[in-house]
Amino acid sequence: MVKSGDLIGNYRLIKKMSPSEKMALVFSAQHNKSKAYVALKIFDAQNPVALEHFVSEVQILNRLNHPNIIGIIDSGQMQNIVYIVMEFLEGVHLNRITPKSIGLPFKTIWPFIEQISLGLIHIHQANVAHLDLKPSNILLTHQENQAPLIKIIDFDIAKDIYATGNNFDKKPWGTPGYIAPERILKESKPDIRSDIYSFGAVIAFLLTGQKPFSGGTADHILAKQLNQLPDVMNDSYLGKSPELQKIITQAMQKNPNDRFQNVSEMMEAFDVSYSGSGG
Repeated sequence: MVKSGDLIGNYRLIKKMSPSEKMALVFSAQHNKSKAYVALKIFDAQNPVALEHFVSEVQILNRLNHPNIIGIIDSGQMQNIVYIVMEFLEGVHLNRITPKSIGLPFKTIWPFIEQISLGLIHIHQANVAHLDLKPSNILLTHQENQAPLIKIIDFDIAKDIYATGNNFDKKPWGTPGYIAPERILKESKPDIRSDIYSFGAVIAFLLTGQKPFSGGTADHILAKQLNQLPDVMNDSYLGKSPELQKIITQAMQKNPNDRFQNVSEMMEAFDVSYSGSGG
């Protein structure tokens, strides 16, 4: 399809940054004249599903403008491909910095939680549900003063919660262990409360270094999500913090009506639990 060195619009592709089996390919790239670095997300315009994802993602990213969300610069089409030009971020995904089976102390991840929440609030205020919030879609980078900066990325399956007439829902797009149960069952339209579930799962992973649900196959994990509490609720760290257990459990309730109804409500609960988290 495309390769390093190709010229796409005004941008020269440098290095592929995503696996080939994904819906879109992401390359680092450089503007021919300004030499500015960007990230280029490339879709096959001849694939109807890929094209629909492209159109939706461009529309959604153009509605978002927040320090904790990856920014869009441009979009375009060239021959049989369509592409999105986004800000180039140097950083590490949260799944890469979380020690396996150990996790990170609450005080370490609290700034991450705060910034993720601010990004999600902005997304939800734009009537968008991300629908694929997970550690690998959250990037830790830094501001000019070296202060940690969280960026929510990958809006490939994000949806306008009021939109109609698309074919995304013919399969449960999302990531096993983080996708909300109602999205697995395709029982309802996109809902910001699906992101609440995923947010709880992300926090559980950061605290324990373990995926919320274990299983040999994706189907096994999805089945456990529909019928069981997260495996990590018995983790030694969470076992010593009933406040955090309570918040994660409520965020990850099977029924959206039983969860926190918005991110602000969830963060209010954290205000109480922070001092009792044990650091």
